[in-house]
Amino acid sequence: MPLIEKPGRDELILFEILRNPVLCTEFIYNVDLDPKFDKVFEFTWYQKEILCDFHSYVSICTARATGKTVSLSSIILWILLFKVFPDDYIIYAVPSKVHLEPVFTNLIRLFRSNSFLKNFIDKKGGVNSSDYKITLLNQASLLCRIAGQSGTGQNVIGLHTPLIMTDEGGYFPNSAFNEMQPSLNVWTPGFRELVAGVPTGLRENNVLYQVDENNPNYTKHRVSAYDNPRITEADKERAIQQYGGEDSDDFIHYFLGLH
Repeated sequence: MPLIEKPGRDELILFEILRNPVLCTEFIYNVDLDPKFDKVFEFTWYQKEILCDFHSYVSICTARATGKTVSLSSIILWILLFKVFPDDYIIYAVPSKVHLEPVFTNLIRLFRSNSFLKNFIDKKGGVNSSDYKITLLNQASLLCRIAGQSGTGQNVIGLHTPLIMTDEGGYFPNSAFNEMQPSLNVWTPGFRELVAGVPTGLRENNVLYQVDENNPNYTKHRVSAYDNPRITEADKERAIQQYGGEDSDDFIHYFLGLH
């Protein structure tokens, strides 16, 4: 019988950290920081709730500059590292290229520069920038899709995955979102569909409004700028001036996170 090495105490502690989506990604973001000069990264309370929401359908409706993108990127990282769906890829879908590039570029930067993450990806491969695809050494894969504004849904048809993450739902074409629903493998244990975005003021046929206000199947995460501990009184005053007052539509949508 071959000898099997038992994990030591340090390995078991690391495993316990990695299997928790909050602790795992906080560890990743802090691993290269200098404790003498750098401030320790820690998620806000609402980001922790988002990361630990394992409900099948999740709605994330937030104000701008509240860390929504960091939360979504962290979910992607954790699912890929822990290979939550060993036999499937996962999907990150956005309305346009300008919405995709910041997230995709940041993920590549993390996998190429982070001393922990770079152990999970081929040094000379793993990233297909033309197809917006990332594949790790454990064969976990992220496919990114741009819905476009044509409304045909041709870029999201034919996919089959247990996880669909739709970002910028306020701008996502409703017809493309509906076309994408058969792509969700609801028979896979732990399947999830997340819809995130900032309110635009539109309601009819608006993906974010529908899942946040009208669809009871979705858990609701609603975050205003006031919930962000990093927002100062000066930030609030600048927002009031920029958006034309506290009663303006832009202030209500972008600072309060309301439809």
